[in-house]
Amino acid sequence: MKKLVSILCTVFLIGCANVSEEKQFATSDMTEREATEEVAPLEVEEAFPFATVTEQKLQEYFDLLVLKNKHPELKETIVTQLKQLTTDSITFPKGQDAVDVKNLSPLGPLVKINDTLQEQSFQYTIASKSILKTDTLTVQISSKPIQIDGIETLTTKVVFRKN
Repeated sequence: MKKLVSILCTVFLIGCANVSEEKQFATSDMTEREATEEVAPLEVEEAFPFATVTEQKLQEYFDLLVLKNKHPELKETIVTQLKQLTTDSITFPKGQDAVDVKNLSPLGPLVKINDTLQEQSFQYTIASKSILKTDTLTVQISSKPIQIDGIETLTTKVVFRKN
């Protein structure tokens, strides 16, 4: 009986040792994969430093258009918000409940107009259940430093216009 217990304990310890090695390799692979994923967005950000805020604001613009179509009673408020995001009317596919902005990519260099204003032309794709459309726009990015509680922060305003 003593031999049986010692054999079972030995098998148990060897089994546990193998599992921890497998976990170590799996953890190592996941760490490499995460590191690779973190590098990719930085490359896009270097090419177009305002890509994230531009994509968010363009998505916000299309979401407001959907909201305006679904709820006409909110039209006045929504139109005011839309005017803050664009100087032109950007075409929106008819009959769509929702669209996603994807594949934002710069066209040409970021042009510095003055200390606080920059312009960038870019291409984007809007996707919905039934449509996939690629279009181009120019974005004006206005950046101004402000102080909040003694800490200087940079504010960024984005305005779209047709090319």
